[in-house]
Amino acid sequence: MLAAIAATLVVACTSDDVPRPAVTEDAPTVQTLIATLESTAVSQSPVAQPIPTTTAVPTASDSTVTSVPVPTTAPTLLPSDPPFLTPPPTIAFVQSVATSTRIAQIEVPGSPEPFVSSPSCVERPDFTFTHFYTDMEQLKMINPTIVTSGNWLKNRQYHTMYTDANNIAEPTPVYAPADAVATEITHYLARMQPWVGDPYIASQFDVRFQASCDVRFWFDHVSTLAEPFASLAAEEGSNDTRGSAVHISVEIKAGDLIGWTTGTDPAHTWDFTVTDQRVTVAFANQERYDKTGELSSLLHASCPYDYYNEEMRAEFIAKFAWWEGSTGSTACGGTTDVLGALAGAWFQTPLAADAFFMPPDWGVVAKIAADGVVYMAGPDWDVRTRPRDPTFVDPEVMTTENCYQHFWNPTSWVYVKLLSDMELAVAHGEGQCPSAMPSDSTLYYR
Repeated sequence: MLAAIAATLVVACTSDDVPRPAVTEDAPTVQTLIATLESTAVSQSPVAQPIPTTTAVPTASDSTVTSVPVPTTAPTLLPSDPPFLTPPPTIAFVQSVATSTRIAQIEVPGSPEPFVSSPSCVERPDFTFTHFYTDMEQLKMINPTIVTSGNWLKNRQYHTMYTDANNIAEPTPVYAPADAVATEITHYLARMQPWVGDPYIASQFDVRFQASCDVRFWFDHVSTLAEPFASLAAEEGSNDTRGSAVHISVEIKAGDLIGWTTGTDPAHTWDFTVTDQRVTVAFANQERYDKTGELSSLLHASCPYDYYNEEMRAEFIAKFAWWEGSTGSTACGGTTDVLGALAGAWFQTPLAADAFFMPPDWGVVAKIAADGVVYMAGPDWDVRTRPRDPTFVDPEVMTTENCYQHFWNPTSWVYVKLLSDMELAVAHGEGQCPSAMPSDSTLYYR
């Protein structure tokens, strides 16, 4: 699948001095690229902005949403150091530091551990990204920050690639957006189901970096690693990402090549995530996220594009969309837990007062996507309602009850009724919306 690349990718600067990949005529194999690609990235110094700290969750009575601005050589092997950050991959909530105090989630492989910063980490209070992390010409769209996977919310940026008539994507390069230290590589196996043909198992790589004592970023669904990462990763992929990370210490420069990706199959999507210890995400029930192992790792997520200068950020924003052809928002954020309203995440069981640890038990998520569509999902259903549909109500201001009608055929509906700030009654069915809450509704909790 990765037999050849349509173009030799090198790092070049355009007339505006913004570092980005360029293209030449030949089409060597990935192995040839690994041997010949050189990083010639030119650094640019964006204007840094202060990173805010969230201290309160928005409420349904808030009339406005507070704006909170944020702010080349080959990789070098460093002496072995304790892992900079040790949370293996799992699911996490995040906040955009872009234009609002909004909540999303992130997916991190494995079970979380407390944040551990390396003794040798670098304090960088004015940290910024200086380079594009991929070839923007090969990128069709970005589903920003607030993305969904069933009834989970995730903080990841989903990147969708261009494909040909047979739904084949050419490998696109993945670059370091800033100077950093590579800390973890997880080699895992994922089941792919192409539109045509039989399912198959493919190697995928999750590669993590520490840019400062506060900022961490990573890529997931990398298809092929460049050196030295290829030699440092586990030779065999794991069926379980928990505990499968190889801890490394490799210094990289902005613009260094990390690898190539064709994303998942058939969606051809891949992920980029940023967390920042200076950012604390506010939730309707903060205690649940402090006590629930996998949720605790979501407390410090951040919008990647707030670390770019305005010119580079605008290029990413131009790619924002929920689905191909939709009109995207310019906000790098998504649904918040709005206290007293429907918006955000709800769980199947109430938080036990004496619980020291609880597994996450996702129940229902309600959010507005980048194109303004209400997305609601439960354990085995999902409903989407467009702004022009008669049953549309923004979840952030839905404080009583409403039935959301799915706009697809065959149609379905979900009836929601807010019982308190912490309890929500939900019923789902097929056909047309009922006039009142059915008697067989299910309770969910913040």
